[in-house]
Amino acid sequence: MRILIVDDEPATGFFLQSIIKEVPGVITDIATSGKEALKKSSINQPQAVFLDIDVD
Repeated sequence: MRILIVDDEPATGFFLQSIIKEVPGVITDIATSGKEALKKSSINQPQAVFLDIDVD
């Protein structure tokens, strides 16, 4: 399974990635912006996306 993590705080993204990598067969990638997420999605075609959405 391919998972994309999108979070504007790299430390949070890396922490989530370290947890997810414990699952065998999972490939993760991290994006820190919407533009980067779109670019990586078109290349890696993730099957799931974890998004950090902040609504004020």
